[in-house]
Amino acid sequence: LFGSSFVHAVHMDWRGEPVVFFVFSDLSVRLEGYFCLRYRFFDLFRQVRTVGSNDVPVAAELYSGGFVIYSTKEFPGLQASTPLTKHLSRWGVRVNLREGERRR
Repeated sequence: LFGSSFVHAVHMDWRGEPVVFFVFSDLSVRLEGYFCLRYRFFDLFRQVRTVGSNDVPVAAELYSGGFVIYSTKEFPGLQASTPLTKHLSRWGVRVNLREGERRR
């Protein structure tokens, strides 16, 4: 896994609701295969710690859905950007936008 594995929260409105997103816009995987990501949330300012330890407890953890990394030869192409990706871009979040599908 390459790229930034630490990001700050993005507070915004999505579909009329206040939401918080953590956008990992520059992650890449260099091996082909089937993968999922584990996300962990830490509250760095929380004061509850084990005596004598500098460890920060995990506040929450979840796993992504699975995804496939293809070889260059088998790559089917890129889909158009989703409405959420376009909305993030309008809010100034750095993401890659694609207007249409790009097939091989």
